[in-house]
Amino acid sequence: MLSSNEDIFSCVYREAATTKPDGGVIPTDVPPFLYRAFAVGDLVKIDYYVTGCRRKRRS
Repeated sequence: MLSSNEDIFSCVYREAATTKPDGGVIPTDVPPFLYRAFAVGDLVKIDYYVTGCRRKRRS
């Protein structure tokens, strides 16, 4: 399991199948990740939510 910024960024920027052969630039100015993810509505007041894409009408 990936648990630190270094592990996650190494996986994403260096080990992923879509990265360039010379490797990507790993960001260094990112604060440590929190122990869990939060829904944005849990942290700030949301005035309006946009739902998913509408289905296309059949002609």
